[in-house]
Amino acid sequence: MTVFLIVSIIMVAGLAIAVILGRFGHAGLQMDPPVSSAGGWLPPQQGELTSEDLDDVRFDVVLRGYRMDQVDALLARMRAELDRRDDQAFEAALAERPRTYPFPGGEAGEDVR
Repeated sequence: MTVFLIVSIIMVAGLAIAVILGRFGHAGLQMDPPVSSAGGWLPPQQGELTSEDLDDVRFDVVLRGYRMDQVDALLARMRAELDRRDDQAFEAALAERPRTYPFPGGEAGEDVR
């Protein structure tokens, strides 16, 4: 009798767990479909990065955080964009400065470029 009681309790517990996990497809007891971690958004590879692009960035979530290749790609692109902007600012500063400076001991108006 004890064996029958233990087997019955195990079967009822197993049935309850199966219903809770949605194995039998009862309305309202099924699990939601799995959520995909895909669907991150990275800015287009062409054109300038804007602050709005960076506000909208979303990385795919994986087991231990974000996909490293997506983060590395965005950081490399941001570095290249900043280098390009720094070069443009440097060139603009060179173009704006006067072409000649009087140096002590030198001729005034001497081209220093």
